[in-house]
Amino acid sequence: MSQQAESSARAGSRIVINLDDGDDSGSPSIFGQEQRRLIARFEEFGASPHRPLWIPSEGDLERLEAEIEREVFSSNVIDLTDDDTPGPSPLPTGNKPRFTLFAQYSWNGMTIEKGTVVEIEKLYKYKFGIQFLRVQLIRQEGPNVILQGIPYARVRAMRGVFPLKRNEVVEILTTHVNDPREWTAQAAIEVNVEKVLRIRGLQLTNTLFPHARFDIQKFTTPKEAEERGILTCRWRMVTAYKSVVVEMKKGPIYSRTLQRLMADDVTDPNLRVADAKLLNAWRGGKVRGGSHIPGAPSVPVVNLDASDSPSAEPMPRVPGQAYTFADAFCGAGGASSGARSAGFEVKIACDMDKGACASYRRNFTAADLREMNIFDFINSKDVCRVDVLHISPPCQYWSPAHTCPGKNDEANVSVLYATMGLIDKIRPRLVTIEQTFGLLQERFEAYFNLFLHCFTEVNYSVSYKITHLSNFGVPQTRKRLTMIAACSGEKLPPFPKATHSKTPSDGLLPLVTAEEALKDVRPGSVLHDVRGALTRARLSGTFPKPPYDANKLLSTITTSGSDSYHPSGLRKFTPEELRALMTFPWDHKFAPPSIKKQIGNAYPPLAVAAWYKHLDSWLLKRDDMAEAEAVAGDNNVIILDDDDEMEEEVVVDNDDAIVLDGGMEKDAHDEDDDDDGLMIMEWRRRSVTLGRDDDE
Repeated sequence: MSQQAESSARAGSRIVINLDDGDDSGSPSIFGQEQRRLIARFEEFGASPHRPLWIPSEGDLERLEAEIEREVFSSNVIDLTDDDTPGPSPLPTGNKPRFTLFAQYSWNGMTIEKGTVVEIEKLYKYKFGIQFLRVQLIRQEGPNVILQGIPYARVRAMRGVFPLKRNEVVEILTTHVNDPREWTAQAAIEVNVEKVLRIRGLQLTNTLFPHARFDIQKFTTPKEAEERGILTCRWRMVTAYKSVVVEMKKGPIYSRTLQRLMADDVTDPNLRVADAKLLNAWRGGKVRGGSHIPGAPSVPVVNLDASDSPSAEPMPRVPGQAYTFADAFCGAGGASSGARSAGFEVKIACDMDKGACASYRRNFTAADLREMNIFDFINSKDVCRVDVLHISPPCQYWSPAHTCPGKNDEANVSVLYATMGLIDKIRPRLVTIEQTFGLLQERFEAYFNLFLHCFTEVNYSVSYKITHLSNFGVPQTRKRLTMIAACSGEKLPPFPKATHSKTPSDGLLPLVTAEEALKDVRPGSVLHDVRGALTRARLSGTFPKPPYDANKLLSTITTSGSDSYHPSGLRKFTPEELRALMTFPWDHKFAPPSIKKQIGNAYPPLAVAAWYKHLDSWLLKRDDMAEAEAVAGDNNVIILDDDDEMEEEVVVDNDDAIVLDGGMEKDAHDEDDDDDGLMIMEWRRRSVTLGRDDDE
């Protein structure tokens, strides 16, 4: 059995989520016990054909997206407020540090120096228990000797995000969007030397478990292995805040990444394997420039060369070559439409809604559409391979507005965990995921962590954040949880830069308003029955309504067309108008029934196109293709500031915003902003020494 197959163990047709490696018997926390029960409950989800995918009927939960928008973000979600806090500046010339630096320090018979890894009394960061520190700097301030360094946590202290393996650890990093320093300076924490328990051995590796694990035969008891066995790090968790002020106020995070170490992260050649070998072992290699080559079979080219060095010369694409795309829960084809316009070849799609599949066939005649339950697709015997997989599972259960149990809840939850089965079957280089941000609510932490576990279990790195789709040309206040994942051996792409902004500059376009989007409406379209819409509005008794200026963003379009109505105030939007507002191209065809539901369920194609143009450029660069262009990440991404004057409805009012801190609600503005300067000064004092040369 391959290493990767061992990592994703199978029992018959079931995909089993590993609880541990058979010898990690540490007592789980209360949270861990809850998650183990959840794993046991949903162990077969992702491979079972007996729990059907639920597609809501038209009108069912029609205001779901609008209700989600009205909910306040929970803790650890995203910071939507502007923060002009400057990044750190160097200490003024002539300032003398008020501390003493040590090259070595002896404590309780231990000699500690730069690079030493120490085990410390457990402390908590983001609820994760940190137990180890790789020392970067030692200083004395008065009677206190302080160790600064990079923290590590055991995987079993990561609240179910990673497979549980004894003596496996995760590097815990914190960065700030507005901080230009190296991450090693940003991410360091401080520990008093009195908290040190013992010196430990730590090795970094990008090999797959169980390679490079501690030698269990050297120890007689699990406790002895825990205390003396070498620690192995294969993962890095990076949590980004918009600024240090947000972090120090325990504000919401900006983004989070679970990153497998790459070959470049490992210095010891005995612990390093070429990234190309890992990719080959997982999916059989890759076709540089894209798996779709007209007239050629789509078979990955296995490169057994151990080197990751680029070729001597960039290779040009052949005519018509493209990266291939699969669309799970494809609906009427919103994501597929965006990916195709970005240059991808749509190869495979799956959905079980008859109306949506009828629409999909009209637009993607060459695609292999599987009109079936997602579990039946996963368990089909054929081999499916694409370069990039997109997943948009149903989101109703995770809505902040969903507070009462429903008869389809278990089926909806099971669909989320189809992710690991889909990845195991298709084995894409990259995965994109779109979901409601309600999944990040604190009450769903165990579910979301188990969802992340679906990626780490099969060695996929994954990043997630909240994205304003208006920043990508969508004329709505639509906010979604967006995720990018990459297989072992494939570098994780950054999030794309915004294409639009409320205050456009540096090549950014202005936000697209409803008025501008409606200019794409085709007056003669069969979907644009204005007379019928006026008649239905009159008979409903809910019209006329107050007219409004369409030079603004609308609220989220939902499965029934949303609560928004035509600017005239006389009727609802027609399906043709909703098509334009959801950024479907004018020639996209829809088939009955439930066309409004098909449109409302879609991922807006214009936003997808922006994302996939970014991914196309990223893959071309990674493949060393002649067509590759510079790829810009989102380190300086523009975040839309919700503006009452630009929206039909106020979704989140910053004056009333609530964040959660340790489960306790508090007003986001409870703390006085006048303290910000003091916080920054203290933060600089603590961290500026990490940027100094050793001889200073």
